[in-house]
Amino acid sequence: VKEGRAEWLIENPKNEFVAWFLGYNVVKTDREAFWFRPHKARISQDGELCGRVELVQNTYFGKKVRVRGNGWSVEVFEQENVPKVGSLVYVKLLEMHHFENEKL
Repeated sequence: VKEGRAEWLIENPKNEFVAWFLGYNVVKTDREAFWFRPHKARISQDGELCGRVELVQNTYFGKKVRVRGNGWSVEVFEQENVPKVGSLVYVKLLEMHHFENEKL
């Protein structure tokens, strides 16, 4: 099982980073950030649901998440408006990293 870090790349004209976890949203603005529990996300470019995404850390430039799965092919999720409940979350893999010795 491969693991890695990813960053939200969803940005709207209001300079908010928005991601949607099957009913739970994650919103990042210049002043505040909200984060929620893990949910499934669609990450492979062939449309297969191949793993889970866990939000690990809030940063000023975006969200750091923990990605689990195998054979990652990653897409960028582009949405002008806030996605509806049940919308899919797309993330961009930044680096591979093993979490064996890291408590998250």
